[in-house]
Amino acid sequence: MGWFIGIAGRNQSLKNSILSLTSSNDFNVESESFFLLAGGHHQTTHYQLDEDQKAGWVASGIGISTCEEPKLYDLDDWDQAIGKGVNHLHQINGHFSVCRWNDQTAELITDQLGIRNVFIHPANDFVLFSTRLDWIKKLIPHTTIDWEKFGSRWLAINQFSNGSFIQGVERISQGGHATITPEGVSVSNQRWNYNQREVGPQSFMNALSNFSTLPLKHGQPLSLGLSGGLDSRTLFAILLQQSNSNWTTHTFGEASHPDLKTATLLNGFYNKEHYVFEERIPEAKEIEDLLPDFIGQTMLTSTPSHFVGFQAYKKIQDLGFSVIDGGFGEIARRRFMNNILLRSKTALLKKDISALIPFLRLDRSDIFTEECNNSMISGLGEELEEEIDAMPDITEIGIENWLDLFTVRTRVPNAAGPEQARSDNELLNYMPFLQPDLIELALSLPVKDRKNARIFRTFIKRNTPKLQSAPLIKGDYSYPYWMKDYTSAIWMRLKQKFGMKYESPQTIDFLMTMEEYIRDLHNSKSAKEFSAYDHRKIDQLITGFYDNKNNDLAHQLNWWLAFEVFRQI
Repeated sequence: MGWFIGIAGRNQSLKNSILSLTSSNDFNVESESFFLLAGGHHQTTHYQLDEDQKAGWVASGIGISTCEEPKLYDLDDWDQAIGKGVNHLHQINGHFSVCRWNDQTAELITDQLGIRNVFIHPANDFVLFSTRLDWIKKLIPHTTIDWEKFGSRWLAINQFSNGSFIQGVERISQGGHATITPEGVSVSNQRWNYNQREVGPQSFMNALSNFSTLPLKHGQPLSLGLSGGLDSRTLFAILLQQSNSNWTTHTFGEASHPDLKTATLLNGFYNKEHYVFEERIPEAKEIEDLLPDFIGQTMLTSTPSHFVGFQAYKKIQDLGFSVIDGGFGEIARRRFMNNILLRSKTALLKKDISALIPFLRLDRSDIFTEECNNSMISGLGEELEEEIDAMPDITEIGIENWLDLFTVRTRVPNAAGPEQARSDNELLNYMPFLQPDLIELALSLPVKDRKNARIFRTFIKRNTPKLQSAPLIKGDYSYPYWMKDYTSAIWMRLKQKFGMKYESPQTIDFLMTMEEYIRDLHNSKSAKEFSAYDHRKIDQLITGFYDNKNNDLAHQLNWWLAFEVFRQI
């Protein structure tokens, strides 16, 4: 992921376990009281060691400068930025985790949006830290889940806080900073905020263009992850305006999926080279070997069947491309949490947590005991209340900006972060829309320019009108390009009601491929003795899907498999 793992203090046994776990690294340093390994893709891993080898730094991820003409950080840029200190690092763009140390102190710093994280386990005579929670979990004996912290991660659209859901582990996340000294450990996270500016649509689009073309300015070939949605379509329109043609597009998924069909149609209007990666489901044994690493790194934000599509990243890496995609463009077009705006505005204004929760729930899999569920529900409510209380007053920034700021604070680090960290290990890959400077510009735009994607639609109409000819895709639904936010939402609900949703066979095919593995996990001594499981529910889930051929259970089974794999790491 561009990753690092280390020990502040001494523990020879733990050091040996780390060496065994990581198998290979690009950088290592060891002293009497400090040990560190780092590795990953060469463009997302930078490091420096002083001549006396008593001080140095490692940066995992990418840094992007803060200026009108942003640039990707190289080694010298990182060295200067880290030398300027924590406050400076919390002002730049990009996504990254940094470790810097000397013979007295180790510091851990994360980007201001909390896309990259560091996890810490303080013990009596050492502190274990890493960018990978799954490695920390493997190295600490008998880890347990904090069910109250885990509640929102399992029961809601995403975890709401920046806390760790593993007991004994602290998390450095949004605007994070930890200091480790012989006297102890201090950890702080700072919720992201923005300053209102005077901004017009053209200024925003210029900034988006600058962030979207960074690799091209550095002489690197670029590939855009093109889908049928509006956000990647806008990036496509931006790239089509560039004089530098050293870029292409790619899409991965099933050939019959509306997303891939529409992306192919869009690309055909301008005849750009377009790579289509329709990944096969690997053999069960291959999945068994690779799945724990995928689930461990994505930290229960993705299902096992999603592993199939993400195999394409290795092929894109082999082609030598840097990658951008349209992730989180919804912030710039006022699309997140509209259900709260339309159906629960009064509850939000009154801070009625119990009335808000139903609009933030997301069903994954009903597999836990009643006691465990009650703890998660209680924790979900407490966490939501705490995050809402920490937000600015709605009357000061407006409810639309409030909802988008809440999204940046809670969804970005918890939903976008894990996959970004995982993919950093394979290639240079970033989201232009998730740059703090650009988000600040977006939230400073008049709401009328953001609603119904007015700013994007205007740009496409003026510069690449052919892109208006193809339908828009959201998830498994397509709708006419001319439809605005609310009419498209009604359209998609009608398509769902009348069975017009695209039904992908991939999840079911994946679970059938993994039947023996899943049954073995289910029957394992470890699973049978896990007290938080409602074993009757899980028995019915396995039997219902495999024996009774009830495909409606595939979603729940997919999520149970994710949890069980993570639990056994």
